[in-house]
Amino acid sequence: MTVKKEKETKDRPHRQVLFLSNAIEDQSWRDELTKEDKKADFIIWKLKRMKITEIVVKFMAFTWAFIWTGFSLGFLLFKGNWLMMMLTALPAIGFWVILARSAGSIEAINMEIRELKKEMLVKSKK
Repeated sequence: MTVKKEKETKDRPHRQVLFLSNAIEDQSWRDELTKEDKKADFIIWKLKRMKITEIVVKFMAFTWAFIWTGFSLGFLLFKGNWLMMMLTALPAIGFWVILARSAGSIEAINMEIRELKKEMLVKSKK
């Protein structure tokens, strides 16, 4: 028995490599997915793209809000020009409002992804 177990353990990594190479070359496992699973995977993919877009939008809004706030404070403190301070404060306020309105959007997308994965898990168990 010990010789047989040693032989099995020696062959096991080789079998795993063969299995992985077959899985890479042979994509027939994709045909086994039902249309609902494909739709759910597509929806999850779209939600992940929306999440990335939200992160980029928040980053850009924060960057521009910080820049416009800096301009506004610079005109107020160093130049003493109230008119330019008011003109640069408008875009700064706008970008801060964009950030405030999108406060929980990423967590909402994450929650949708989790719920969809739970539904897929329940359907796969049936």
